[in-house]
Amino acid sequence: LDRLAAMTVKYATLAWVPEDRRTTAAAVTALGAVLNAFGEKTNARGIRFQYHNHDFEFRPVEGTLYLDRLLAATDASRVGIMLDVGWVQRAGQDPVSWLTRLGPRVRTIHLKDTTAGPNGEWTEIGAGVVDVAGVLKTCATLGVEWALVEQDTCAGPPLDSAKKSLAHLKKIGAA
Repeated sequence: LDRLAAMTVKYATLAWVPEDRRTTAAAVTALGAVLNAFGEKTNARGIRFQYHNHDFEFRPVEGTLYLDRLLAATDASRVGIMLDVGWVQRAGQDPVSWLTRLGPRVRTIHLKDTTAGPNGEWTEIGAGVVDVAGVLKTCATLGVEWALVEQDTCAGPPLDSAKKSLAHLKKIGAA
């Protein structure tokens, strides 16, 4: 945390949670306590702590979505959400609805696109099924600061994929 503060990092993000921390309601509640404590420490240094989702957050844990359990177990002033809209889409959920629901808890997003279905493939921004324009419009309304394009893997060379994503963002007036 000292190094992050010295670099004037604004956000620190937890990008993955091991399976044993997400399979029972008790495990998710315990994780929430850990995240709250970490968020308190980062806040004290002027750094906003965020949790980054994948698709498993939209699966039930003892009858309730994992993400709903995690949101209930964490303090919004200590733990933000870096919403990965590609994973939301892959989970069969609507990214715009989740952005709206999470509201001020989201200050940054991973903007990525996917083809249809839970076994879809990552693709360039605008080449998949994510409502990119709707996501970005909602982000603007909510005051989201950063939409970080994430190109996990695409069929073509990485720089070609990045160029295609940038071209689409320019086309819709977002870059």
